Amino acid sequence: MKLRLFRVFRGARRLVPLLALLPVLAFVPTARAASDTVHAGYRSLVGWLPGPDIRLDVAVWYPTQSRPTTIKAGSWTFSAARNAPPLPGLWPLLVLSPDSSGSRFAHHDLAASLARRGFIVAVPTHDGDNADDMRFLYTDRHLPTRTRQLSATLDLVLRDPQLGSTLDKRRIGLVGFGGGSSAGLLLAGATLTPDLWDGYCASSGGDGRPDPYCEPYMAARIDEITRGMRRQTAAVADAAARRAEAEAARDDIVTRARDGVTKTAARLRRAQRKPVTDFPTPPAFVPLLPPLPPDRPLADSRFRAMMLISPGYSMLFAPDTLKSLPLPLFIVGLDRDPLHTPERQALVLRSLLAPPTPEYALLTGADGPALQALCPPDMERDLPDLCRTVSPDEREALHHRLETLILDFFRHTPA
Repeated sequence: MKLRLFRVFRGARRLVPLLALLPVLAFVPTARAASDTVHAGYRSLVGWLPGPDIRLDVAVWYPTQSRPTTIKAGSWTFSAARNAPPLPGLWPLLVLSPDSSGSRFAHHDLAASLARRGFIVAVPTHDGDNADDMRFLYTDRHLPTRTRQLSATLDLVLRDPQLGSTLDKRRIGLVGFGGGSSAGLLLAGATLTPDLWDGYCASSGGDGRPDPYCEPYMAARIDEITRGMRRQTAAVADAAARRAEAEAARDDIVTRARDGVTKTAARLRRAQRKPVTDFPTPPAFVPLLPPLPPDRPLADSRFRAMMLISPGYSMLFAPDTLKSLPLPLFIVGLDRDPLHTPERQALVLRSLLAPPTPEYALLTGADGPALQALCPPDMERDLPDLCRTVSPDEREALHHRLETLILDFFRHTPA
């Protein structure tokens, strides 16, 4: 359903049936928004992830009635109303997770267009996994850290005094690109396992075409990831064993303290031949060691629907956890993605997901960089292979189709 339909139904009698549908269409904004009267607001949010000391820079676009101006952010230039007040109402939120070649500005055109159509759009720069800093790429920290950053992005938007009050918490979705879509599966409740990789390349390539993940460079990277996953599993098991030992030792001290108090009180009663009422009660808890951090789950049930664009790492997901994901998914394949080939990644993951089978679309002529905004001049000069994978006309056509897919999916996803 398109929002401009509201302008057609002007009589109260004809408006009632449409309003009755709003609780069913989860991502349809609950206030009037039409792209010709609503502009894109923009603001920046900054936070830090607890523990690993990771900075989180988030760009947020949202509906506003303020006129846009030209904004320059680093190499990027775009049009939006900086720090304008949000348009009153309750708006659905989409968290966009760019792939490893992107940043919070890489999809500014898509984010602004969605904002003019009634969405709040939050886009983080993934610290350690972006165009300027890839220290987590192809390590065991890659997907878990990105997943936590997405949850923290949602936290930042919810805590913002203005944006938080206009965000409909029942209508929170994710649009993930590349690694962002794989992280989305972790947000939805899937888990990773290193066990499937050992035999993956031996069984791959039955169609005569080589699997990009089994080429020497990528195979070595996945080997490194699985070794790191096993080290992490061993560390978690060791931490759990040490916690159990600490709790057993604590319980032993508490038991001994209680026994000592009981025996001492009995001796005093025998000596004084009267009840002892002022003897101190032993503590119920005696800390022996600082509490060990629990193994934090990555799933975040606040996300209600996801579009996963060119997901990868199909051989690292535990199949049994993919069969029980509780939210609507839409998977998009890119036929020119050199690593996440649709037939080995998007379609394989789709086949492993629980029924009903997620919707699927193939964007022909597209790779990951083609879905990003036009590169700034200095980036195009320095990274021509990234910025010129498609012509400007092809990029515009791909962006139009992608935005149509996003709007159709999220506007018709039930709460």
